[in-house]
Amino acid sequence: MRLAASSAPDTPCMSRTTVAAPELVRLNVLQFAQDRGGLDEMKALVDSCMADYDLGGWTEGPWT
Repeated sequence: MRLAASSAPDTPCMSRTTVAAPELVRLNVLQFAQDRGGLDEMKALVDSCMADYDLGGWTEGPWT
């Protein structure tokens, strides 16, 4: 079955491909960070930043 170019984005197959693309990009970046050993450094940075914040707001730093 051949589809006209104007109807292609509305096809279920195209929708599944388009929806999956952003998730695949994120998974590829995650896999790259895991493979290169950078993921642990990234998690440590997030943990140190989040340690300055809780449900009540900023707890440390110049913004308290």
